[in-house]
Amino acid sequence: MAELPANDTMPSYRQKMQSMLESGRFSDFTLVVGPPGQEQKEFNVYRVHLSACSPVFNAMFSNANTKEVLEKRAIIEDVSAATMRRMLTYFYTGELKYDLETEKEGPLFELLYAADKYQVNLLKAQCEMLLGNLITVNSVFTTLQYAELHNALTLKERCLDFIVNNSDRVVSRDTESAWAQFEAAARPELLKDIFYRMAKKKVNQTSIVENSNAISESVSQVEELDSLTGPILLSFLHRVA
Repeated sequence: MAELPANDTMPSYRQKMQSMLESGRFSDFTLVVGPPGQEQKEFNVYRVHLSACSPVFNAMFSNANTKEVLEKRAIIEDVSAATMRRMLTYFYTGELKYDLETEKEGPLFELLYAADKYQVNLLKAQCEMLLGNLITVNSVFTTLQYAELHNALTLKERCLDFIVNNSDRVVSRDTESAWAQFEAAARPELLKDIFYRMAKKKVNQTSIVENSNAISESVSQVEELDSLTGPILLSFLHRVA
């Protein structure tokens, strides 16, 4: 079968879909996006695209009696216009546009929130991958808290691995350090998880005679406590870091 020659002058499918999003031509629904009290942005969209990409939007449009369906518009105050535009671009083109070299973690944290809220799992997975590539000593604890908040399990694992593998740099007694701020705000269960991983690594790295007795004692103490406070865990963490 003969192949048609490529025509570089014709817009690609993604370009056409992006143009459709920008123009809003023939749209059948409006998203009013932005925090209250600030200038909000209207996006003229297509319910079929939103329904196909998000179970949350699909549920909204499946009920003909909802306020949003009757008014053909929905007000979204907990997502910024910039984040919504990025998510809608993903809906229409299947492409996540993000420059790791020029953009910081902040917009990705917002996009992770939106992807989690609207159950866009593939987009959420891409956010986790990108955020995982941006982990540093200064950012790991903030990233870990976002990962836990939005049930981003892959990202959480990458954060915990980074902390364990770089414990000498991230666990600090300096009250101004990122660790100190994290320790003050984190749930005891999360600190406990970090402790277990660090203790396990320490056991694997040291001889049985040298340090395992002290570590085993710490683990035993942790297992006997039903609820651990941050300061108790902090002292344990410094023992094994």
